[in-house]
Amino acid sequence: MRVEIKIGSVNAGSVSGRSMEIADTMERRKINILCVQGTKWKGESAREIDGGFKIFYKVNEVTRNGVGIVLDKELAQNVLRVQRMSDRLMWIKSVVIMEQINVVSADAPKTGCTQDKKGEFLKVIDEQMVMFDK
Repeated sequence: MRVEIKIGSVNAGSVSGRSMEIADTMERRKINILCVQGTKWKGESAREIDGGFKIFYKVNEVTRNGVGIVLDKELAQNVLRVQRMSDRLMWIKSVVIMEQINVVSADAPKTGCTQDKKGEFLKVIDEQMVMFDK
């Protein structure tokens, strides 16, 4: 059986209050998974938004960095694991027709960040890739 999944990524800048726009875009473009960088919601949580979509997110309240992953209703119901490492990196493991998929949302440090910050980010990514097999 062949299953098609549409995946997108967006730097939302300020998603706070724009969950309707995200849901509308995903619905119109038939996107099943949307990785979001630059979210502004506070804390770390998951919540349903319009259209049956669900967003999982983590935002640092001090720096206001944030990443999230929005899943359609079917994928959201089949989430096995959510791993929020930092306000720049998270991943979700879900099931699609008897197969597990891993979805990563990352927001790499930009120009102007220290080399230490960039190195720390890459180290965390390397460590987390091992987790996909578990």
